[in-house]
Amino acid sequence: MRADAQQWCELSDAQRRVAMHGLATFWMVSHAVADHAALVLYPAIQARECRQYLARMIHEASCHAQGVICACDELGIDPHAVAQLAATDQFLCQVRELLAGSEASEHGGDEGRAREIIHGVVMHHLVGQAMALWSAVLVARQLSSCGLLVGLARQFDAVMHDVRDHHAFGCDLINTLKKEYAIDGQGLSEKMAALLERGHGLVCTQAREMCAEVMSEQELENCYAQVACAVDHSAERVDLPRMHGTHGFPDWDVADASQGQGQEGVPMPKQPVQTKGGREQLQ
Repeated sequence: MRADAQQWCELSDAQRRVAMHGLATFWMVSHAVADHAALVLYPAIQARECRQYLARMIHEASCHAQGVICACDELGIDPHAVAQLAATDQFLCQVRELLAGSEASEHGGDEGRAREIIHGVVMHHLVGQAMALWSAVLVARQLSSCGLLVGLARQFDAVMHDVRDHHAFGCDLINTLKKEYAIDGQGLSEKMAALLERGHGLVCTQAREMCAEVMSEQELENCYAQVACAVDHSAERVDLPRMHGTHGFPDWDVADASQGQGQEGVPMPKQPVQTKGGREQLQ
């Protein structure tokens, strides 16, 4: 990230604000996902293979938060400034409130507990990961496509591979709980759809308010489309209809826009290919 550090002071105030906002969003979501997995899911789930994955998720989410600190060190940013932004920014406060929201089920016993867990998983592993995708797209795609902060974009790109796995785990866990406890009510589906739509609405509002100075109308629409696709993909994975009419999968490889636009002195990583023998080699 040496070239990124050299560029940091040359960025406009609006560009630095976008980058800081992306780092703060990642910081907050990583902590929220790790806390939920450790304090809520791990004590409630006894299956050993599931616990093993939860331990991995907690470790990876902690590494993501540590990655933000390392990026701050490289760019000469005080990490406390990122944490302060995460704690005071109006948009991020709304996201935190949304993620922290809990709902007591009117059903008792194991089914009621399962419904409460599903609510938390929707918030952290579906809505939360959509927020992570938003911040990654915001920083990686919009800045690196201009040749700015390409090293940071690559870091976001690597993290998004973990986020994709965490998202898939959340969807599988929701479907497993629904099947095990015969939860198939219209009310639950409506609640999950409403939570996903709230997250999507927050992102669109924030994009319009914060990014107009550094992004064109078309770039804003592209960001909306990415998050809408992530929300629709989440809905489809948990047996809900796609709410925004998108197709296919969200583009988790957020740094693709920077392909071939490496900064001088910063070689771009080559993409691995799979050989017949199954060993990964560089092109």
